[in-house]
Amino acid sequence: MEVIWFQRRFTPAVTASMVTVVIGVAIVTVTDVSVNTLGLVIAGISVVSSGMQQLLCGTIQRKHKLQSYQLLANTAPVQGAILIVLGPPIDYLITGSNVAKYEWTVPATVILAASCSVAILVNISQFMCLGRFSAVTFQVLGHTKTILVLLISWLVLKEPMSGRKMFGMALAVVGMIMYGHFNGKAAAATAVKSAESLPLLNKQRVTSDGEAKAGKAGDEQAQGVDALRVRVGGNVPR
Repeated sequence: MEVIWFQRRFTPAVTASMVTVVIGVAIVTVTDVSVNTLGLVIAGISVVSSGMQQLLCGTIQRKHKLQSYQLLANTAPVQGAILIVLGPPIDYLITGSNVAKYEWTVPATVILAASCSVAILVNISQFMCLGRFSAVTFQVLGHTKTILVLLISWLVLKEPMSGRKMFGMALAVVGMIMYGHFNGKAAAATAVKSAESLPLLNKQRVTSDGEAKAGKAGDEQAQGVDALRVRVGGNVPR
């Protein structure tokens, strides 16, 4: 989407590193592959809408020079209103249960409050990243979260860790390191090209300033000669 909308071009090394990350995460997360039409449509809509949201979020912040909390404060009420209006009917169509009839308990309320608090922190960090980095870089960073979740599940919750998962995580981490390295080199090369064009612009500006000052001095000299000619009766030669 960045290539189509913003004509962004990625170097072959950066592209290879992104492919490495995707393959590593796929090895870790994909366990059972089955495709149906409804699931494919929903997944496609989810991917496209998420990509559009991330691109617009970063673009609006950089264009209007907004802080992350400023954009979040203006968009969160609209998002919340949309969820309140569309969420319950869609939930009823999918699950067949009405959210208004849910029996609230103290643990459920505590978990809901904790989930909302964490969601706010996630949104703030997302807007901060998108304001500084591109949507592609944000996706690469997002896969780091997946790796951390798997590692914490293995270390804390004692979830089984197979060799396939370990290989996939190692491959994803290698891809992330490659992406950081090659993307940094590409950004540095772009900065060097931009810097190389500055001396020419400065030279042109200095030349223009010099010509302007010379012209101003010439005008002042001509005015002085005319004033002197008037005083002595017009006998001063030009």
